Amino acid sequence: MSQMARYDDHHLNQLITSGQLKYFTRVIDRSSSVYRGVIFLVPIASIALLIATLILVIR
Repeated sequence: MSQMARYDDHHLNQLITSGQLKYFTRVIDRSSSVYRGVIFLVPIASIALLIATLILVIR
């Protein structure tokens, strides 16, 4: 029978104390900066495209 993973604070602290879970204070994944850039770039690009489309339609 399978069990759901527990993510409550007490259980996570037990895992960290026992060494089964490592706790990192900084981001390990280097691609996070790329994802952050995409999160900001996509909305800005979509707004610029919308404005360009509106300008072309109004003319």
